[in-house]
Amino acid sequence: MKIRTAALLAFAGLAVSAAQAQNITIPGPINVTAAITTQDLNGAGIPAGTYTKMTMSMDWLAGAGDPYTNEAVWALLNQATFAGATQYANPGVAFGSYGDGDPRTGMQWAVALNPTYTGGNPLFLGTQQTFAGSDAFWSNISISLTTGAIAPPAFTMSQTVAFPGLAQPYNNYTVSGDLAANTVTWMKITVPSGGVTVPNGRFLDINLENTAIAPDGDSFIIMYGPDGAIIASDDDDGSGFLSALSFGGSSTPRAAVGSGVASDGRDGILPAGDCYLAIAGLGDDFTSPLTRFYRGFNVFSGSPDATANPGDLKVNIQTGTVNAPTGCTGQGETEPNDTKAQANLFTMNNGDAICGVSTGTGTGTGATSFDYYLVQGVTPAAGQILQNRILYTSSTPTNTVTLRGLNQTGTGPGVVGTTDTTLQTFSATTSPARFVQWFTLGNDASANARRMYVRVAGVTGSAGDYRLEYQSTPVTPVESGVSLAAGAVTVSTVGSSTTDTDFWVYDQNLNPIADFASDDDITGNVLQGSATKTLSAGTYYIAISNWNMGNNLPSPASGNSYFGGAVTDFPGTLINSSTTANSDLTLLLSVDNGTPTPVVVTKAGAFDIRFVKFTVTGGATAGCNPADIACDTGDPLVSNPGCTNSTTGPNEGDYNAFFAANGFFFQAGQGLAGVGGFCDIACDNGDPLSQNPGCTNNGVNEGDYNCFFNNLFLPCV
Repeated sequence: MKIRTAALLAFAGLAVSAAQAQNITIPGPINVTAAITTQDLNGAGIPAGTYTKMTMSMDWLAGAGDPYTNEAVWALLNQATFAGATQYANPGVAFGSYGDGDPRTGMQWAVALNPTYTGGNPLFLGTQQTFAGSDAFWSNISISLTTGAIAPPAFTMSQTVAFPGLAQPYNNYTVSGDLAANTVTWMKITVPSGGVTVPNGRFLDINLENTAIAPDGDSFIIMYGPDGAIIASDDDDGSGFLSALSFGGSSTPRAAVGSGVASDGRDGILPAGDCYLAIAGLGDDFTSPLTRFYRGFNVFSGSPDATANPGDLKVNIQTGTVNAPTGCTGQGETEPNDTKAQANLFTMNNGDAICGVSTGTGTGTGATSFDYYLVQGVTPAAGQILQNRILYTSSTPTNTVTLRGLNQTGTGPGVVGTTDTTLQTFSATTSPARFVQWFTLGNDASANARRMYVRVAGVTGSAGDYRLEYQSTPVTPVESGVSLAAGAVTVSTVGSSTTDTDFWVYDQNLNPIADFASDDDITGNVLQGSATKTLSAGTYYIAISNWNMGNNLPSPASGNSYFGGAVTDFPGTLINSSTTANSDLTLLLSVDNGTPTPVVVTKAGAFDIRFVKFTVTGGATAGCNPADIACDTGDPLVSNPGCTNSTTGPNEGDYNAFFAANGFFFQAGQGLAGVGGFCDIACDNGDPLSQNPGCTNNGVNEGDYNCFFNNLFLPCV
């Protein structure tokens, strides 16, 4: 068939809304091939204005040559030919496209125009099916150009960075998060005034070391500036298939982390303001373009049928000034401080530091003794879990930094002793190197609650100050989606993991529940644990890691056969002693000896602890209409029973829950496993499940999407 694009092209309308949106429709069908063709969008008829955003949707039908929907691409151009044209947008594949030739309706793109388009200037739509020898028919093309500021992406991770001066050591930050399949995790990185440039000598390096992405640790990252424009991207500059970026100064490269590339400023400069890092687990379809534009920022993912992979994220950031020495700036130690009883008490906020000298392991006054500190970090807000971290730096890094606790003995239950015991020892091979960390939580009001002992030891003949910098980062619990009826609840890792696990269950105030913990199962035959306790309705959290994980409580007799794990000195603290990463911590949850529900959890990095949230209810949780799926705060009703929930109808909380990382798009990717999820509200035909019991329901899909929006703006029924 000959291409007859011009004959098929027709404009159904050209209108401006009150919000300065320019709408263009092309009924089509347009026959699109591997050869780039353009359609004149009549730029002269577009009213004056600076257009910053564009959305486009269309219907797609395969022609000859085995075309796929994820091979349908377009560009917004300033001229009728592609060569040499200004590209206002070139987004790649559509959101919702697939690696197959099935017909699709409503394929969508949303684009940040860069550069922006000025109304009245020439404007053309370039079209292409990228597979050679194939063609397809595009119809019902709808384009909307919009003025106004670009909305930033919805981020779930964030970090404000600072830059030490020439006489200070580098700053290190690590932020943890979760990566869902077939989606993108956004992180906001706030860069202070002056940005990162070669003249000002600053640098900012990013890596994903200790990130766990199944099956082979393959990631892809893109950095965006405050205006939504791409600054840099990377696939494999980190260890293995992990990603890394390096901005700013290059005169003094930073050593490579793991097996990655040394940091040398290769990715250019960063502007001041809120920059955004997009992170995804790379799918298997490497023939597809990696970029997508969605909700105003260029977003990427493997095509849905390629199953872009989920994982546990660790975003590591280092900042500094090129040639910065490693001398110490911070609060000084006071001798003697060589035992717990003599420890210097420091109340620390993010970025605060302690400076000291230790050239030995003795007791008494002077540099040849241990240095003990009692650290009071940032106080967690109600319902918040904080990761607390001490980063060690020195021009002569010969010290050893440990967290200190108490020994435990006994044959069940455990008996907490009085012996000063090592809880955790830093390592030069972690990322970042040489840190210790603990977690604080709960509302215990005792004087020493949430305090931790830190000890620095030296070696004879070493010299130079050391610096201990404090950082705290909020921890987001893993939403298990599990809701159990009130009764005898069992938490177990027996049969679900081969890791030597250690867990403790916490109540809704994040205080440990007495006797609801397990290290090694009571049989003594396995290294996994199992514990049962009767629970009433409420929200609960399982703190889990590999051995040894400890709080300030002794190991209970029930559910345990090991009672030798070290514990912390004070309530509201929790530690893990192991540098091992990528440990399988899969849990099994059940009630009254019923069928257990598995919850897949992975320990991503050194000293990490995962917190898994589940609920216990007296019965099913239901809203007042099919779209009423969440509390006003956005928590799914099933995970927060008794929360504040509007009685007038669905609201922003329901909308936010539907589009959350574990919401519609995540559950839609689960297939039949999505049945029963909080977004599974309808039959496949869109009928609410409550109105059509026994209907066909294959999980979360278009029926649930349509049902949600058909009811979102309706009152309670």
